[in-house]
Amino acid sequence: VEDNLRKNQAFSGYFQPRFNITSKLSVTPGIRFEHVRYQRTNRLFNNGQGIKGETTLSKAIPGVGVAYAAHSSTLQVRSTGAAC
Repeated sequence: VEDNLRKNQAFSGYFQPRFNITSKLSVTPGIRFEHVRYQRTNRLFNNGQGIKGETTLSKAIPGVGVAYAAHSSTLQVRSTGAAC
């Protein structure tokens, strides 16, 4: 039997400029920021008075993309990002 109250809050945003190196090659570095707050209350613990816990996670996640147009009708795209 469980009686838990759970709350989540999450915010994120990113910055991603594009740099045109040549008419066929562009590089797009970027960074995303994530902030998550998680709260949990176990209402059955401590003779019904409950116990609370909270976890907060903030992380910056970098990434980069490269686009190359060999011909006007084709586009090659490669990207990578670090997730932790």
